[in-house]
Amino acid sequence: MARVVHKERLFGTWLREQRRKRYLTQAELAQHTNCATITIRKIEANERRPSKELAELLADCLEIAPQSRSTFLEFARAGSLAAQMPIINVGEQRNKGERVSPWLVQGQTPFLVHSASAYLLDARSDRLLLDLHGEELLPIASTTKIMTSLIAIEQADLQQDVTIKHETIELIKRYGGNCTRLNVDDQLSVWDLLYAMLLPSGDDAALVVAESVAGNMREFVKLMNHYARRLHLKNTHFVNPSGTPYLGSNEFAAHDNYSTAADLAHLTLYALANPLFAQIVQLQRYTLPATSMHQAYSWETTNTLLGSYAGTTGVKTGYTPEAGACFVFSATSSKQHLLGTLLQCKEMKHRYIDATKLLDWGFARQRGQ
Repeated sequence: MARVVHKERLFGTWLREQRRKRYLTQAELAQHTNCATITIRKIEANERRPSKELAELLADCLEIAPQSRSTFLEFARAGSLAAQMPIINVGEQRNKGERVSPWLVQGQTPFLVHSASAYLLDARSDRLLLDLHGEELLPIASTTKIMTSLIAIEQADLQQDVTIKHETIELIKRYGGNCTRLNVDDQLSVWDLLYAMLLPSGDDAALVVAESVAGNMREFVKLMNHYARRLHLKNTHFVNPSGTPYLGSNEFAAHDNYSTAADLAHLTLYALANPLFAQIVQLQRYTLPATSMHQAYSWETTNTLLGSYAGTTGVKTGYTPEAGACFVFSATSSKQHLLGTLLQCKEMKHRYIDATKLLDWGFARQRGQ
């Protein structure tokens, strides 16, 4: 597939994009091309141009097709192209109709990814390991509740008892949201409602919590978007606290919450630093005995990776017809901690397949360094 490089395109900028698509660090690219890391850093910053010898090594590393090699070398040495000319990269050619991730490591065969967007971080260093359309704006369904729960933990009185209102439950039912069968007139603490929100993914619990924190949904959504700006999630916008399609769309321009795989990963990285959030999302079940204030409840997680992949520590699933199957996941192995996001997967089972492949690859790659 031909990529057109426009005349105003700088070589360093183009090189950085190509390196990231191969999930190589600057140090790894430097190692492949027998140069210093600082050299790659300066080239990508458009502060210097590669020598003829280094340009040849970069062409080999990037698998530049023979018919484009002279154009590539001219581009590298000049720093920009004089006219629009295609540079064909052999390694990026793919079969039509199959969504496959780009080359993850130089010379390694890519694996099939069912999700439209995938993002994987080394959570301890915040180092990016994989980025497949990680900046694409997509609906995020119930992964919205990561933000909702984070705000509640930081802003609410967690021991406050909240009465479950009939109108709140009916509103969620009207929009087809996921209900955890909260009993009208039961009084539950915000603490307990966090489990109902994050484990079985209760849209009803999310709205009850939002109203208890901010008084009404509209004010809570303002708080959500304030948090998004504060956390520098520039591609994230909320219209409701639950991820229920069209809920709140009469008051806000968008009809769905949207974000990117990258933003969700960084939001979750921040949330996992909170001990209570981290504790909740790694549980498979939470049981609340009956009291004089409420009936008994037992909530199970929707995250089946917790029971099937050793070391999984959370965090949140989501699904709507518009968003498809979404998944933010986290796992540890020895001294490693990986955090990933998958968005817009057609089938729910495929998000677990994708997450397992990404975790296996990420842990293997980290051990090999």
